Amino acid sequence: MTNKINIYCDESCYLEYDKCPSMVLGAIICPQIYVKELSRKIKDIKKKYKIPTTSEIKWTKISKSKEKLYLELIDLFCQVPYVRFRAVKAINKKHLHHSDFKSSHDDWYYRMYYILLIYIIEYKNDEFFTYIDIKDTKSSQKRNRLKECIANTYNKEDNVGEKIADRIKNIQAVRSEESQLLQLADILIGATGYEERISKIKQEKPSFEPSETKLNICKHIKKSLRITSFEENIRSSKYNLFIWSPDYKRATNA
Repeated sequence: MTNKINIYCDESCYLEYDKCPSMVLGAIICPQIYVKELSRKIKDIKKKYKIPTTSEIKWTKISKSKEKLYLELIDLFCQVPYVRFRAVKAINKKHLHHSDFKSSHDDWYYRMYYILLIYIIEYKNDEFFTYIDIKDTKSSQKRNRLKECIANTYNKEDNVGEKIADRIKNIQAVRSEESQLLQLADILIGATGYEERISKIKQEKPSFEPSETKLNICKHIKKSLRITSFEENIRSSKYNLFIWSPDYKRATNA
């Protein structure tokens, strides 16, 4: 039996010159038959804390007054058996030298997206429907490049890449405020990159005080999922993280 799987993708700190030490690409993975159920559960949590169901929840909006709301959303993710999360954290962005490989930052970005998605798709015979957050006018270009990147990465003689790309039945750009699952992905992506980001900021600004609420959410995720650190590979099927580095001596496998 072929299952239909939805993948909700987002990213943080993906620009080349944003001064952030790492980029995080992440995806919530959910069978289509459970999407409405999970969306309803997220809306119910919003209602419980008197947040309009149409209001967008995201990492940058986290505040002390809404801490319990976000902790409950994390509990929902951890407790629901059918939803998973996969992330790729590309560290040491300042060490990227695209010109050495006759490449560009865009080319590299799509290769990172390939690493994110191929782990989800490669060994499954399911059909995948991918949703990406609309961030700019290049959303239609992103849809095409993602599928091309997967199809062209494998040896063309055996058409493996094309066969895998064919499993992606649709890549659609959507507004994050219209997708509860995309909002959940944003929260997990934000937590995955936060602790490393503040450690880098403190090196330049020792007086910097991170958000206690965001740190509490990071701790809650790690405790709930028995994660030691967001700075090492995590091979769990529930929360899977691959650390990529331009310093190949430090790069590790997923």
